[in-house]
Amino acid sequence: MKLNEKKLVDYLKNHAGENTTTYRLAMDSGALEGEWNDFETDEMIRKIAEENRFRLNNDHNYFKELGMPWHIDFFIQEYDKEKVIAEIMSEPRPQRRIAMIQNEYGIYDEEEDRLIELRYDLPDVLRDLYERDCNELDRLSEGGTIDID
Repeated sequence: MKLNEKKLVDYLKNHAGENTTTYRLAMDSGALEGEWNDFETDEMIRKIAEENRFRLNNDHNYFKELGMPWHIDFFIQEYDKEKVIAEIMSEPRPQRRIAMIQNEYGIYDEEEDRLIELRYDLPDVLRDLYERDCNELDRLSEGGTIDID
């Protein structure tokens, strides 16, 4: 089983805002080269979408008992850099801002589930905020003011 990343990303770009599933996405885009391999294919599609700054938003399915992940519908959303920056900047808690930046721009070691570094495309305004927040939390924890764990 192989996925044609270009076909998949082109489809995502041309169908932002639409509702689909990973199975239908693979079929409709023509990106699947070979046979569908349940969890592996679903995972690859999600990874390619994320790496290319798309969100497969299935928030409307929270609290529902659903079947296999490749049959759960979602809306294709393109990454909106300005919206993400505004959301992070409006968060009043430094610990939460740090977590939001790490979730959005972090590169992780999946085996050890730890942050390796922040991506190169982290906007300067968020990089500055991240460094300030980390320094402030370090300063406060060294002084015994807060426990950041």
